[in-house]
Amino acid sequence: LDQVFGLNLRVIDPQADTYNLVSKRGSQITDRIVESLDMPKASLLALVLGHILLNGNRAREASIWDLLLKVDMWDKPQRINNLFGNTRNLLTTDFVRMRFLEYWPVYGTNPLEFEFLWGSRAHSEITKMEALKFVSDAHDEEPQSWPEEYNKALEADKTKERSLTAGLEFWSEDTMNDKANDLVQLAISVSEELLPIHQDELLAHTGKEFEDVFPNILNRATLILDMFYGLSLIEVDTSEHIYLLVQQPESEEEQVMLESLGRPT
Repeated sequence: LDQVFGLNLRVIDPQADTYNLVSKRGSQITDRIVESLDMPKASLLALVLGHILLNGNRAREASIWDLLLKVDMWDKPQRINNLFGNTRNLLTTDFVRMRFLEYWPVYGTNPLEFEFLWGSRAHSEITKMEALKFVSDAHDEEPQSWPEEYNKALEADKTKERSLTAGLEFWSEDTMNDKANDLVQLAISVSEELLPIHQDELLAHTGKEFEDVFPNILNRATLILDMFYGLSLIEVDTSEHIYLLVQQPESEEEQVMLESLGRPT
């Protein structure tokens, strides 16, 4: 708590197992969200958002639990539950309902895995540089210690400023859903030929300004294709990010083959 969150844990009543958290330093990101959450939960959310940022704007659920283990939180369930309540429900339900996080299945994984993305409210209220600054403080480093993520955060925040100036909220739920439907229509238009679709083509269709929320849009489009069109969007080349549309399998053998190809990760 001291190293990662900048918080001092003080025992108020040892017999009642109650604690008080005192902040050692201010944080831009926690100051922005502490009005909606208390300081411990705001700090936990900031840590998770920073972790997602450092993992290409999407993070598998297992990596989140590994993160909490590394900061010596997850192996002390009684203390952590006193601070955060049910941590799993907080991350997968409460923060999702508040739109700070999105929680999606990763299709094609067996057993089924899930991943976290920034939610629309996080995109709206928090800058990428604030998240990077928080996680770099947790590592006792400077944001420039991650040069690729640092440059991407700078560009993302500039894009956000330009969008706000133009009156466009690219992170809004309605906008992302509209863009997801646009991707669905693009995918359907090439489905008969089953032509490979490169991620750059998908991004060009949505607009370069939506690059920061593209994983959110792609997951929405994938869900629509699965549920309403009987199509599966398969990432056939994970290094080049090339996707293919195929009909959902009807037999167990076809399902096994489909899962071996994988889906967007």
